[in-house]
Amino acid sequence: MPNDTYAQIIPAELRTLDEPSLSNALFQLGLKYVIDDPIRYVLLSLSRLFVYFTFWPSPNSGLLSNVTRVTSLGVALPFVLYGLFLSFKQWRSWSLLYVFIVVYVGIHISTWALVRYRLPVDAVLLVFAAYGLANLFYRLRQHRDRKHSSRTLHIGQNLRQSI
Repeated sequence: MPNDTYAQIIPAELRTLDEPSLSNALFQLGLKYVIDDPIRYVLLSLSRLFVYFTFWPSPNSGLLSNVTRVTSLGVALPFVLYGLFLSFKQWRSWSLLYVFIVVYVGIHISTWALVRYRLPVDAVLLVFAAYGLANLFYRLRQHRDRKHSSRTLHIGQNLRQSI
């Protein structure tokens, strides 16, 4: 039998079952819950998105967990969003990654949503962050080169005028 805290949430009539039988009985109860009230189940699943995508520190977590949470997605989030925005222009090229993200998140939101189950999605989202960062660096370089070339042109014109 699981620890006392876990045992308290198991219905009394199931507490005497062995582990495989308990697992099967709980699965049947869960399935009945979904079938009896599918809208409530969908709303409950959607409410887990908040937990699944938490990337800020939590007072209930340890230091390492909080540092991991912030650095895993928190730092990259602006670049991820920018990369996703850019990728929509070529959505067909990126569709396999979109499908992976939606299906993987959907599975975990509908079953068990914890930050640790988000890590494979974070890895894929980092591809979009890299795409966004690469685009930003490209734009900054273009801006710098344009500024440099206009400065060179201006200096050249001044030299011609002084001769």
